[in-house]
Amino acid sequence: MASLEVSHLELGKLLKQFRAKGIPLFVSGATGVGKSETILNDSKVYATEIGREWVDYKSISSEQKRALLNPVELSKYHLFIDIRTALLEPTDLMGIPFAEGDFVSWKPNLMMKLLSMEEISATAFFDEFNLGSRMVQNSAYQIVLDKAIGELKFGRDVFIVSAGNRVEDGANIIEMAMPLKNRFAHLTLSVPTNDEFVKWLLNTQYPDTRICSLLKFAPELVFNFKPNLKEDAFATPRSIYKLAQLTHDLDEQTQLPLIRSLANAVCGSPFAMKYEGFLKLTRKVDVDEILNNPKKVRELKEIDLKYALVSGVASKMRGKWNDLGEKCFAVCDELEEEYAVFLLKMVKEIVGQASFSNRCLKSDLWNNKLSTKIADLFGA
Repeated sequence: MASLEVSHLELGKLLKQFRAKGIPLFVSGATGVGKSETILNDSKVYATEIGREWVDYKSISSEQKRALLNPVELSKYHLFIDIRTALLEPTDLMGIPFAEGDFVSWKPNLMMKLLSMEEISATAFFDEFNLGSRMVQNSAYQIVLDKAIGELKFGRDVFIVSAGNRVEDGANIIEMAMPLKNRFAHLTLSVPTNDEFVKWLLNTQYPDTRICSLLKFAPELVFNFKPNLKEDAFATPRSIYKLAQLTHDLDEQTQLPLIRSLANAVCGSPFAMKYEGFLKLTRKVDVDEILNNPKKVRELKEIDLKYALVSGVASKMRGKWNDLGEKCFAVCDELEEEYAVFLLKMVKEIVGQASFSNRCLKSDLWNNKLSTKIADLFGA
């Protein structure tokens, strides 16, 4: 029987409790749904809460890692240590044995040495845990239960958390032994809803309103993985974010073939075909004309054209909110509530809560009309 299934928001709340009590957690879930991302973000939040600088251990140089052996230096940071279990050998955890007089001792690697220091604050994240070999999993028994390996005892503020795919995902996992399972708490991360993923994407470095509008129009595209899928590429939140990275600076009017090829490469042909069709619709919608004459919204009858308009208007607001905000409100006044709410939610995520609220306060249209029309649905 699968473990309790939770949303991304629920997982974030539960992680805080497991961290506070020092209980190791195993998070399972389908491929590409954001297990690693959620755990990483939790560590960033925790670093802020304790007043330490967050550091991704794998991104710093060997010299910087060695400098952390200085307790004063180590006490400045919260380390996020991403340990890819599938790549490990047992000696990567235990260390290397060496003769010491009449005895044999174990020389740990630098990472384990740091984890054993009193001043350490770290999230030790064992990713792809159930892809690790049986011997590596056996070596982790002591880490999971006792926060120790061999004679090394981890620091008090080290949180052990791991993640992995499910049997049904076709990931060739190595099932954990029951005693090892019992040393973890277990949760399953659900596939994010369309609204959850769109909100997350709009807060990343690549807030692609075209993709967000497509997903609102066709929410089934957020995750179309099937265990018997014949294609190598398929749509998941992870692959869709890659597409946003690849295409955020490409113009659908002049570079549609390139966008289609990129979508096919990372999200598969079903996603690419629907995305291409959606982008072609944007050519039928003159966003600038509608911003200058919002009553033209009434000429758009098809649902997909309305989402194309919403995408175009939201994209225009980036960097121009102060100048175009009132025109955006005027378009919302002509749109049905469903589209107006979605447009304003995207704009709020793009421009930020403070900037959005300030514009609302100054807008007669918002205060005299829109606030009563959609405020309840919008959550304002």
